[in-house]
Amino acid sequence: MPKLSGPLVLLAAFGGFFLALFLVFQVVDSEFFRGDPDLGGSAVAVKNAKTLEAHARCAEAAHAAHPPADYTAWDLGFDRYLVKVGMGDGAVRPYLCRALNPGGAEEWTVQSLEYLD
Repeated sequence: MPKLSGPLVLLAAFGGFFLALFLVFQVVDSEFFRGDPDLGGSAVAVKNAKTLEAHARCAEAAHAAHPPADYTAWDLGFDRYLVKVGMGDGAVRPYLCRALNPGGAEEWTVQSLEYLD
């Protein structure tokens, strides 16, 4: 077996490392991680028809008879929504809720409901 020189082995190791790093960045930048832009997704709070519906479903799950009009919601993308309800008029305990609307269908699933006391 031929002997490999130290600098050649070092160069091959660095080349392999940078190739692996490049491939990792290609995978992370792929559609799998970014998702479909048509499915939404926002890092800032939004209020639209979908978050309003998510708020209504979360209020229903929280058994809130009169949910407060002031809520904060985030469109997490992939038909997932995060809704935070504050104290409002005091009739509703504040909560944080995750709601899922798969494929934009009529069916909604409240994934979690956590009261914030």
